[in-house]
Amino acid sequence: MRTHTASGLYIVRKVMPTFQKRREPEAKDKIPRWKQKIQNQLNLCRRELSQIKQFLAAPAVQGRLKNIIGKLSRKYCTKAGQLQNVARELEGKIPALSKRIKKRESKNRAKHENKTFKQNARLFYRNLIRDTITVNNPPKMQELEDYWRPLFENEITHNKEAQWIHTIERSLENKPEMPEPKITAGTIKTKLNSVYNYKKPGIDNLPNFWLKQLTSLHGHYSSCFNRILRGEETTPEWILRGDTTLIAKTKETQRPNKYRPICCLTTTYKLFTGHVADSIYQHLSCTTYLEKEQAGCRRDCLGTKDQLNK
Repeated sequence: MRTHTASGLYIVRKVMPTFQKRREPEAKDKIPRWKQKIQNQLNLCRRELSQIKQFLAAPAVQGRLKNIIGKLSRKYCTKAGQLQNVARELEGKIPALSKRIKKRESKNRAKHENKTFKQNARLFYRNLIRDTITVNNPPKMQELEDYWRPLFENEITHNKEAQWIHTIERSLENKPEMPEPKITAGTIKTKLNSVYNYKKPGIDNLPNFWLKQLTSLHGHYSSCFNRILRGEETTPEWILRGDTTLIAKTKETQRPNKYRPICCLTTTYKLFTGHVADSIYQHLSCTTYLEKEQAGCRRDCLGTKDQLNK
């Protein structure tokens, strides 16, 4: 990529932590105001009920409890000898307040789960299962490298002379070829609007939020992407690198094959390949390349469900 575009991204990565410290609020573990208000009412009812029961158990009390009972009598407009009705009222009010808190929490939890499912279905199911695995006995680094390095680095060869490949090539001879993809600043903006702001970035540590805000770089992005597509410029090595993390799948954490690799690619790489994928899909969908029965890779399609409805 051109020097000024890479320099702009470098400046953003350096300045971005300063803005995040200023704008991102700290995580708060405080009790919500609505819950604190109901909890105070609940605590007050429990305290008054305890004081009334203590008075009813020994009516001939003196001192501080006598003054408290006098205040309760004036508060509830009743005589000290008739506080049994107040006690019964408080006994019914306490479970009502507790139920009110549980109902409100259940409603808020449902809203949060619906929002999580809409934004990230995988995270929703992961939280639903809540099967956390603690890695207490991890494998050695050499064991991990011996198992995973060949899977990532060894090139896999396929039989390019298979009969079915030639059959498909002959069936597609008369179909139009795919035009050269064209990436513009407008398509860059449209693509960025369809992704999440703070999805995990790669080694560039540049969230999509900042790419959305830096509209002045969209034109440089499109120019660099088009030059790479035309073969006039080589793809920078840093774009093709990813940050891979091994996540334990089972509780057999001592075995290197019981991990699942998650690779976080750079936002620039995902933006570039996203445009290429959109161009390929648009060409395939506008022609007859995709068969009607091939619904598994179609967008906005439910696959088996849509096929059964046909």
